[in-house]
Amino acid sequence: MIEKLMEEIRNLLITGIKQNTGSAFGSFAGRAGTASNNLAQSPMDFNNEVFTMMQDISNTAVLPIAAVILAGVLSYELLSMLASYNNAHDIDMYMLYKWTIKAFLGVIILGNVFNIINFIFGLGAFAVTGGLRTITAIDFDGVLDNLETELDKTTIADIGWLIAAFINSLFVGLFMMIVNIAIQLVVIHRFIIIFLKMSVAPIPFATLVNKEWGTMGTNYIKSMWAVAFQGFFMMACIAIYGALIGAMGSASSVQEIVVKLWEMVGYGILLVVILLKTETLSKSIFGAT
Repeated sequence: MIEKLMEEIRNLLITGIKQNTGSAFGSFAGRAGTASNNLAQSPMDFNNEVFTMMQDISNTAVLPIAAVILAGVLSYELLSMLASYNNAHDIDMYMLYKWTIKAFLGVIILGNVFNIINFIFGLGAFAVTGGLRTITAIDFDGVLDNLETELDKTTIADIGWLIAAFINSLFVGLFMMIVNIAIQLVVIHRFIIIFLKMSVAPIPFATLVNKEWGTMGTNYIKSMWAVAFQGFFMMACIAIYGALIGAMGSASSVQEIVVKLWEMVGYGILLVVILLKTETLSKSIFGAT
């Protein structure tokens, strides 16, 4: 009778572990797919309403200021050029043509600021798409099958380890929910930063026509490249985490399963920490400040 009761307890524990781990893997796979799709989108594709609103705000409030800055920068450059040629008595027509081309390009750039930004993020999204294929290539079903095979090999003598694995699986399931929420919050935070930076884009772009003032515009473009490819680094982090927890399928005993479950928690903490550092990493690579 006792042996039969212990066998029932063993079966219940195994069923619970399978359900908890299956739910954890399934929720991560779903969230990873959603995050991948979001990171592979341009700001306009992510939320067209917010993109349009920020564009309208920029055109209404920021673009006029940028136009004044552009006029001031061009005037300063023209006066400096004239002063360098004997107070305009000996004007180099080449320099005048060069200034005219700069003025023309400055106006064109201001009129296409958001198109330029969308182009930058389009390239970043193209890089992220490769990461999406990596995430979907992880065979979580195979991992779960291997896990179930090892659990089915256990006996009544392993009841203690099964109880530990069951408790761990409950904790891992709850923890994975927290990790999934953290992933989504980091993704949304990135897009909020993008929209805020986009709203003032005309001002730094207006300085690009001048070498002295152009540092502001150059650094702004570097920062936008950094944010665009931050999505790639975030995707890489998620793919690495998926591969690490996929190693759980290599567990050859219930004891190893308990250890692997705790490793999932540790890897999850590292994932969240590194996701928060991807912005700094990307800026350091692209030389943005």
